[in-house]
Amino acid sequence: MPNVPAPEPLPFLSACVDDYLADLLKDGKRADYANGLAAKCREFAALVGDRPITEYVPRDLKTFAKHLADLPTNWTKLREFRDSTSPEIVAKVAALREAGKPVPTCQSETTIATYVAAVTGAFRWIAVEHNIRTPFADLRVSAPGHAPKAIVREPFSVEALNHWFACAAKEARPDDYWLPLLGTLTGARIGELAYLQGGDIVEMRPGLWVADLTRYLTVNGKRVERQVKNEGSRRYFALHQELIDVGFIAYAKGLRPSEWVFPHLHHEVQDPADAASKRHGRHLRAYGLHSRLSAVFHSSRHTAKDILRIAKVDSRTSSLQTGHAFKSVEETYGSKRLRVDEVEVLAALTLPEGLDLAPYRKSRGPVQRRVLKRRVVPA
Repeated sequence: MPNVPAPEPLPFLSACVDDYLADLLKDGKRADYANGLAAKCREFAALVGDRPITEYVPRDLKTFAKHLADLPTNWTKLREFRDSTSPEIVAKVAALREAGKPVPTCQSETTIATYVAAVTGAFRWIAVEHNIRTPFADLRVSAPGHAPKAIVREPFSVEALNHWFACAAKEARPDDYWLPLLGTLTGARIGELAYLQGGDIVEMRPGLWVADLTRYLTVNGKRVERQVKNEGSRRYFALHQELIDVGFIAYAKGLRPSEWVFPHLHHEVQDPADAASKRHGRHLRAYGLHSRLSAVFHSSRHTAKDILRIAKVDSRTSSLQTGHAFKSVEETYGSKRLRVDEVEVLAALTLPEGLDLAPYRKSRGPVQRRVLKRRVVPA
């Protein structure tokens, strides 16, 4: 009887994660996005165990979620856990609980869901590459009960917006100056705004402007696919007439198509979106506006949705503007991009009564430098 060669042993998860990362980068995914997914998968291997890929079972994902809920928020920055691995920290937290000692705030439901989604996505890729069945197919895992609930964001009041705009209009950096107003008048995510380039600001017809997130980015002379939260986010959104009046369009169109609209967020910064979010969190605290439960930059997106509702904008048009999923099958029919007549409506929206944009109208605004000749302190 002929000798049948033994099948090649299947790789360990850690090796697959390296291949997964390489494939993501080869596919044009942004480095910070791809590395973030890979880091979450490596955390799974650390907390559950690095094993051959066929040795994982559905319960492993539940175990992962449980251990994540036992990891303190920002544990890498906490002195008492410095130089400890994540499994060691889980053990230390358990010991603190048993001793009746205070335990740092752990990861939230939202964070846990993000990690679980990254792992299940990676296993789908592994299943295809190695012709196996993913152990996590159709599996839903909820965060443990002791994980903090997702934070409910609230929109800014008109008074808070007026204070925010008055402070922002005194800032010298373009991102510090423009992002509060842009976020409020467009409803765009901070990550979408952080990656705007000069060529993204497009005139649909004379005097009617949009930001086009369907375009490829140009990074170091290469064409790179723009990373968005979901396909509904790959859109263009209307720019309000006020953004023309206060000079944002003139500012952005003074750039070459491949230049970043907010260059400081890309100069020696690994993750521009994260940097922008943290920087504006610091600003809101300095302005006396920050609240963990409500007043964060993302609150401007909630504010924009309220502005759209008050103006009686159709829910489908509102979703196209902000990149939200449609609420019904009926809404999926028709144009998948804003029509010119919809952009006209959005550009001329009546803004909330009492909203004061005088600080922007009176300011000359920041000067865009084509080349950052001096070293910019990372955000």
